Amino acid sequence: MYPVLIKIGPFTLYSYGALLVVAFYLSILLARIESKKVIDPQVVLDIALLVLFSGIVGGKLAYIIFHLPLYIKNPLDINLWRAGFIFHGGLFLSIVTTFLYTKKKNISFLYVADFLIPYVTLGQAIGRIGCFLNGCCYGKPTDLPWGMRFPLSSPAGYHYGALPLHPTQLYSSLFLFVLFLFLRYLKLHQKFEGETFLFYFLLYSPFRFFMDFLRGDNLGTTMFRYLSPLQGVSAGIFIVSTTLFVVRMKRSTKASTD
Repeated sequence: MYPVLIKIGPFTLYSYGALLVVAFYLSILLARIESKKVIDPQVVLDIALLVLFSGIVGGKLAYIIFHLPLYIKNPLDINLWRAGFIFHGGLFLSIVTTFLYTKKKNISFLYVADFLIPYVTLGQAIGRIGCFLNGCCYGKPTDLPWGMRFPLSSPAGYHYGALPLHPTQLYSSLFLFVLFLFLRYLKLHQKFEGETFLFYFLLYSPFRFFMDFLRGDNLGTTMFRYLSPLQGVSAGIFIVSTTLFVVRMKRSTKASTD
């Protein structure tokens, strides 16, 4: 709705980039406050910077790959601080870099992941508000009373004009805020290492799978005619995380009974 927050001469502050900064600083601030009790705050800061960099680079690379023909024709359209990210790409690269960091520092990856994943979820929730302000990640037309009309200059308006659309960005943001609270509660009561981390994927991946049916910007329908490629990724993540969850739970149960 407000893709540009401030424009002074050649300087332009985009709402999407600004919300990414807010999401990062708020999440890392809360994580560092809590980390003093359970983990070295410097480790938290190091990983947060890795996640920020990896999330931006991975998300942008995934977006470019999915839109490769467009960017081959217009390479100057690539802009890190404007919309145009695929969350799955950023998440995957963030997990890889965090795993390598914890392995180098001889720290349990799952212990760190359990601690940080609620704050990643909080940052994601704030980032979706940036998507809403920019008019990207938009939904399909709807007759529901809360359908939103976007400016014609926005990605949503360019695609659908003045039609009211599902505010899928706000649906996602609300879900993620609730998920953040749930994961914070679960972290205090988890029964085995990795439970909170895996529960994020167990809950978010099916939500994202079904939410994509409402998305108006899906990247094609190449799987089984009705599913987008990212829905296939979400389904794969759910299957893998479910398998890992069952394995970890069985090992925890067996260890407690031995």
